Amino acid sequence: NFHAIVFVDDKMKNTDNMEQGFANTAVDLTTIRYSREDETVERFFNQPKTEVIRQWSALSLVINSIFKWSSVHP
Repeated sequence: NFHAIVFVDDKMKNTDNMEQGFANTAVDLTTIRYSREDETVERFFNQPKTEVIRQWSALSLVINSIFKWSSVHP
């Protein structure tokens, strides 16, 4: 069993869920909402995904050739 947990996440709902989940326990929980990459994430979600889709397609071909899987899904 853990006596203490330090939980770092970029989503407030995840840190809130951890706090709720451990509220009535003896675990010493510290949660940190990591925001350093918020701008980068926002830019990613607001830009066209053409390049990312192309890169994923190329990577899946490599993964499939190595592991001989029938398909790789994101």
